[in-house]
Amino acid sequence: MKKILATFLIFSSIGLGVIAFGVGGSPRPNASADAFTRGPDVDNSSVIVQLKGDPLSINSATKPAGGKKIDFNSNTVRSYRAQLAAGRNEFRRWLRANAPGAKITSEYDISVNAVAVQLNGATLQTIAAAPMVERVGYNALYHPNLSESYKIINASGAWTAGGGRATAGAGIKIGDIDTGIDETHPFFNPAGFSYPDGFPKCDAADSTSHTPDQDCEYVSPKVIVAKVFYNKANHQNLDAQAIQDHGTHTAGIAAGIYDPSLNAVVNGVSIDDMSGIAPGAWLGNYNVFPGSVDNARSEDILNAVDAAIADGMDVLNLSLGGSYHGNNDLLAIGLDNAVDAGLVVAVAAGNSGPGQGTVESPGRARKIITVGASTNKHFVGQPFTYPASGGTTIGAAVGQFPPLPAGSFGLWFNTQLNACTSVDPGASGNVVVVNRGSCTFSTKVRNAIAAGAIGVVVINNVAGDPIAMGKDGGGGDDLPAVMISKNDGAALRTANPPDASASATFQEFVTTNQDILAGFSSQGPTAVDFAVKPDVTSVGVNVLSSITCVDKPALQRHLDVNATHCRVGGCAPEPEFGLVARANQVGTCQSRRLGDQGCRDRYARRRTDGAGRWAREPLGGCGCDDMDGPGFGELRPGNSWSPDFGFDYSVQSHRHRRDV
Repeated sequence: MKKILATFLIFSSIGLGVIAFGVGGSPRPNASADAFTRGPDVDNSSVIVQLKGDPLSINSATKPAGGKKIDFNSNTVRSYRAQLAAGRNEFRRWLRANAPGAKITSEYDISVNAVAVQLNGATLQTIAAAPMVERVGYNALYHPNLSESYKIINASGAWTAGGGRATAGAGIKIGDIDTGIDETHPFFNPAGFSYPDGFPKCDAADSTSHTPDQDCEYVSPKVIVAKVFYNKANHQNLDAQAIQDHGTHTAGIAAGIYDPSLNAVVNGVSIDDMSGIAPGAWLGNYNVFPGSVDNARSEDILNAVDAAIADGMDVLNLSLGGSYHGNNDLLAIGLDNAVDAGLVVAVAAGNSGPGQGTVESPGRARKIITVGASTNKHFVGQPFTYPASGGTTIGAAVGQFPPLPAGSFGLWFNTQLNACTSVDPGASGNVVVVNRGSCTFSTKVRNAIAAGAIGVVVINNVAGDPIAMGKDGGGGDDLPAVMISKNDGAALRTANPPDASASATFQEFVTTNQDILAGFSSQGPTAVDFAVKPDVTSVGVNVLSSITCVDKPALQRHLDVNATHCRVGGCAPEPEFGLVARANQVGTCQSRRLGDQGCRDRYARRRTDGAGRWAREPLGGCGCDDMDGPGFGELRPGNSWSPDFGFDYSVQSHRHRRDV
């Protein structure tokens, strides 16, 4: 039952929160706008070199039997590790003779048999010529990919089967490869938890005595591991402390505690009945985005994967994504091998949708559970009524722009629907109504300001609830702006009212918009091998969860959203754990200012992340699947939960449903 619950947990709780939206609503780190240009997807100054010979996870003599873990203390494993180390030393000698400037910076023998090499003037082709090399590729760059939700996935059924909500997931260790976990957050209150044997675990950077696994910082009986992975920054003294929000958010969705006394206030609306999906589980913090680092290399992530396997994690979540690297994707290979080592591995499909063939790395791995994002059934928003007197009231989502002014105001329906070039002069003194798409939200707002408008209502261009809009960082966009849903927008245009009103009191809007594929969610089949991915979808819009309480360095403070504003993210890391039971930032955060301890004010912030369901329809054309991957059916509210879930494969491939 423990393993079954772990599987249920991971596939239905992949989280993908970020604050950003690319064209069509694709979340991107630190750029919450409707346009985004991704930076370079590789670090061509370094490579990952796969050496000949199987790693521990798949070698016939060392791989674990079904349901078991690698026995690192066995003589067989120790002997084979020594053999692999000898092979790496042979490669090291070859480097000294043929590429003397190159330097090995990391070594792997668990998920992959490989080394990371800083080229220092050598070429990839030179390294590939070594006789002991199987394949070589540049270090890839990855980015973080980022209630009513638990009712959508029928988590309550699994809680009952697992012995109750508060203890669901007890005994399971969930490793989160992300931006770190703030162990001081009330959502990770360690009361009632105790360390399992052999824990806590930490590296030297996270030990007050600089001794691995002794005098550990950033751990608790709930968050039992704190390790940092970022070789390029060794001289910067970075550690596993959670500075960015993403990892704390995804960890809360996965395993935030259940305490009926906890509640949060989102834009003045009290939210209660909160927990992660596996409140009783332990968490492991494997931080590959320390400090203000906004991209992680495959070298660092592979180090984290090997550490998680060695530490005995049961479940591994990667809420991150990067460009597809075909059959030379060593991170995807390593994650498949982690499954063979006995872990359940969940990875976000990506935030590169809509469109076929947009699944990102490492979500293209075959044996892992790849998760796409679907919509939720509620959001907290500003009531918007049209016409102003006695009209229809709908919900408007508020993000980084101020809410509409309370009271009545005139409406102007712009001639250029998307307002990417200009806003009509007639909008002066009115709130202008425009469509989403073709340019950033900030561009629309700047054009409205130039026309003298007092606010902007953006109509969504994808089905589902409205999203919390973000700014593009260009400035000059300080004007009230909200978003309404596509359907509400169509009704508003049809009514064509002369005026409207907005309330200063926000409320929670419960809708019927669940189970629609999020516009940003990556879709299959995978490139190159045409595998059927994602395996499942998970709630990836308007999910409530924790964020870090730690004060940010000055470099990051400008990225923060006001505590009363929503944060929006998506499925794809950027799987993040998404099985949230209305997990909220709650209580008084105990803040550490990089060594200082102190008390900070209350937070109540909302972002979006996942859970687990199917949204699918037949797709014309050909797709392939080797049928050895996991297959999950749908957990519908009202039905009993069963560990024996599945679905019928047909000869037809499927893609996740989307509405445009």
